[in-house]
Amino acid sequence: MFSKKRIFSLIAFAAIALPSLHAESTLWDGAKSEEKASLSAEIGLNLSQFTHVERWNGIKAGLNIGVMAEKPILNSLSAKAGLFYTMKGTVGKNDGGFGGTLTTTFSPSYLEIPVMASYRYSINDALRFQFDFGPYFAFGLHGKDVKKYRGSGVAGDSDTKIDLFGGDNPQLKRFDFGFRFGPQIVFNNRFSGSLQYEVSAINISKMGGKVGNGNFMINIGYTFATF
Repeated sequence: MFSKKRIFSLIAFAAIALPSLHAESTLWDGAKSEEKASLSAEIGLNLSQFTHVERWNGIKAGLNIGVMAEKPILNSLSAKAGLFYTMKGTVGKNDGGFGGTLTTTFSPSYLEIPVMASYRYSINDALRFQFDFGPYFAFGLHGKDVKKYRGSGVAGDSDTKIDLFGGDNPQLKRFDFGFRFGPQIVFNNRFSGSLQYEVSAINISKMGGKVGNGNFMINIGYTFATF
């Protein structure tokens, strides 16, 4: 299981180490950028878990896919906004009583809009380092809480599915707001790879107590249009 400390350490290392590969260049260029806006497609792996709760904090893998628009403002700064379908959640395994085990899997999926500022640093003519930071806004589309009890004797085995956002007893709020940040490498203004983390800034639980989304993202991207 990854920890937030390891995630932050990895992201911080990339943010510090990559620009140092070409340290003789200035780290900030405040001249107005002449670059056009661009539109990129991105797809990647989510490794997510709930925050603020110990009972359900196992890692759950998921998918994120979407588009990101970027407009350079200065040579060292651009504005970015995107639209993504992203699968988050968590897994918990607990004592289910009667000698059995209860495995709970939360699988919420969201329509998410990140809005970020991006620091840009050209390592050479073909390679550019960026560091993104900004808020995201997410709306829950669908999701299930799947409970699997595995026991013996009189208890037996049982499976239960609960609608996370709807039904008579929704468990999560549909709206989520938080922050997303991390480094990105861009090659030939066309191909990209990013390593980012996002975390809820609000309580998304309707179950009592405090719950948030924490999500580690590993993405690749392709810029298919400039305008």
